[in-house]
Amino acid sequence: MSSIWTPASPGALTRRSFLGAAAGAAAGAAAGAALSGCSSKNATTVGNGHKTLDMPAHIDPKRAAGEVVSTVPGVPPGASKLPEPLFASVDGKPGSGGPLTTFQINWGPPPQPESKNHYWQGMSERLNVQWKPTLVGADSYDTKLATILSSGDLPDLVFLMTDLAVARQAIQAGAFAELSDVLGGDKIKEYPNLANVESFQWKNSAINNGIYGVPQDVAYINSVAVYRSDWAQKLDQPEPPKNADEFLHLMTSFAKGKPAGNRQTWGIVAFDAGIGAFVNAIFRVGTPWRLADSGKLTNQIETPEYKEALNFLRKLWSAGAFHPDAIANAKQTDKRLNLFAQGRVGWSVASADTWYLSNWSDKTTQANPGAKVTMMLPPGHDGGKPLAARSSGFFGMVSIPAKTAKNTDRLHELLRIMDYLRAPFGSKEALFLRYGEEGYNFHMKHGVPVPSTDQASANDTNMSYTGMRPVTFFYPGQPTAVKDTVEYTASLTKNAATDPTTGFYAPSEAKSAGVLGQLATDFLNGIVTGRKPMTALDDYIKQWRSRGGDKLRSEYEKAMKAR
Repeated sequence: MSSIWTPASPGALTRRSFLGAAAGAAAGAAAGAALSGCSSKNATTVGNGHKTLDMPAHIDPKRAAGEVVSTVPGVPPGASKLPEPLFASVDGKPGSGGPLTTFQINWGPPPQPESKNHYWQGMSERLNVQWKPTLVGADSYDTKLATILSSGDLPDLVFLMTDLAVARQAIQAGAFAELSDVLGGDKIKEYPNLANVESFQWKNSAINNGIYGVPQDVAYINSVAVYRSDWAQKLDQPEPPKNADEFLHLMTSFAKGKPAGNRQTWGIVAFDAGIGAFVNAIFRVGTPWRLADSGKLTNQIETPEYKEALNFLRKLWSAGAFHPDAIANAKQTDKRLNLFAQGRVGWSVASADTWYLSNWSDKTTQANPGAKVTMMLPPGHDGGKPLAARSSGFFGMVSIPAKTAKNTDRLHELLRIMDYLRAPFGSKEALFLRYGEEGYNFHMKHGVPVPSTDQASANDTNMSYTGMRPVTFFYPGQPTAVKDTVEYTASLTKNAATDPTTGFYAPSEAKSAGVLGQLATDFLNGIVTGRKPMTALDDYIKQWRSRGGDKLRSEYEKAMKAR
């Protein structure tokens, strides 16, 4: 049973995603992004904006009995069961019976037509609207967004990736409503579920101190490293590793120590952003940019810690710790999962919301009786604490077109609908939004919602990603897994830094991201695999600076001084 009440993993989406295998070691260097695949850098120097942010008031969501709630900001709560009974988070139906058009990402196979689709029909009925969604696959999001923006005919609710140049340009041109007058301060209390959004998420998603949408919740740390601890015990290896040398030795042992008998195994499944972020945390590389007291920025690739991390990845490769298809595996999520579940590799990184149950631990233990899948925090290279990089705490936002917002009644109706769509865990609304209609899209088994085995019905719930859902780590019947995941995320969040450029806008970033991303891929793949010497790092830094890196630095410094 996989986790629910979390966004589908956004790690496969755009230029803010993993920039191929090499970019895992330098995602920030390539495009100024944090090492989390779902992090987002957001413009704060475009749009009309305000001198100061009218911070919306915060209301803690109603908690279901038994929820595990961390005191560390940016750590999602966890739960192992639904409350009985479910509670209602809204009063009545928010819509007025007319059409509701949306633009949203579809993370899986396309759903059935409305006439056969109980989820679609159920959404329209509950919202009291005629729901007319425009669903786009993650791979085509950029182009489809550009198309609707250029048409000028915008849906009522638009899931907007604010790190894209076309989105920033649209905001700057006044295409989307600035919502401070209706959501700032205590005014947001009219929409209690929207008031559950954390203050740091409003701050990080604000654009020139203006509120241009409701941010999609995402954890500061949204991935966990997992490994076969039963292999480590069989090989009599210290686990979890307490320093870089022990991690290197453990991964090498997985590849050469025959933990699965005569079957060939390896340590690390892919050379991707996951292993890059993990090793960067080991060597305390920190955030993509560092800010000195003088106001000068240094990119991570220019630091000695980065060089150490890159050299360590090179050691792992030369020692045979990586799967032979590690570079290709970086872009194949299903293959990474299957190799781990089949017992061919002993270490990987998974989304924090799905690692434990059906996607990782359950599949692994079913295929390999006696297997034990355990989370692994990155150790400091010298035995001390690690230093990870936080995401911005949100993944895009849901925005309302400025033309639509001119109608005050329509604006408030849409905000009521958004309030419904952001229903918290444990509510009747959240159960439907994630699972759909009971008896069609899911059935209850021992108090747990179980998705339909009918593929068509299951596909219909892919429509559930509206960009509004709050994150909760929900592992039915697994209280220990819930506790461990919350504690893991909290521990790494406490030992993580926030990029000082988060919330600032570099005009050339969108144009240079592809160039710098490809540059990172070319150099870092070569360096780590041994096709290029370590001295190639100096040439990489030189080219990075001349091909857009220095310009990014200058633009960020200018924006930061202006605030």
